[in-house]
Amino acid sequence: ADLFAKDVAQVATVTRSYGPAKILSNPSKIVQGPPPHALYEGKYYSEKKVKSGEKLEQGNIIQTGSNAKVRLVYSNGDQITIAGNSAYQIRWDVNKPDAKPAVDVLMGKFRAVIQSGGPRTDMEVRTKQMVMGVRGTDFFVSARGKGGDSEVTVLRGKVAVQPVSEKVAPIEVPAGFSAVVPVAQ
Repeated sequence: ADLFAKDVAQVATVTRSYGPAKILSNPSKIVQGPPPHALYEGKYYSEKKVKSGEKLEQGNIIQTGSNAKVRLVYSNGDQITIAGNSAYQIRWDVNKPDAKPAVDVLMGKFRAVIQSGGPRTDMEVRTKQMVMGVRGTDFFVSARGKGGDSEVTVLRGKVAVQPVSEKVAPIEVPAGFSAVVPVAQ
């Protein structure tokens, strides 16, 4: 029962969607299931258009086209807004009842408003350049694709930031500040 409750708490609902956006689900090494399919990062996904009311579940990827925007809302009120030209994935270990949710910002930008003490407290956010530990906060992340820097701006609360390429202690970024992690040379 706890496992089910944990999964339900991590499922987001699309409340608004503007412009071209799609959900990629059911990753596989081979094409399976009804078309259309998308090949992304070496795996085949089932592809469908994002619509209001759609549920974003474990392992799904949202891809947005230019001038698109998708807002996700969780049952406790946490909100994520994904900007255009972005790819965003939510995941958690369904076999661990206490597993923290994680977000991979594969490219693009998003803003998150996360409630302190809620299901996404201690959520991990990853870009190609940095790992962030999120507390109850309001923050904005920009990942400039495979070849670019990553940046986090904290509007409220704090975010712990650590470069992926270096073995250094996380740096806590307070409200009103930003941290930029450049591409490893």
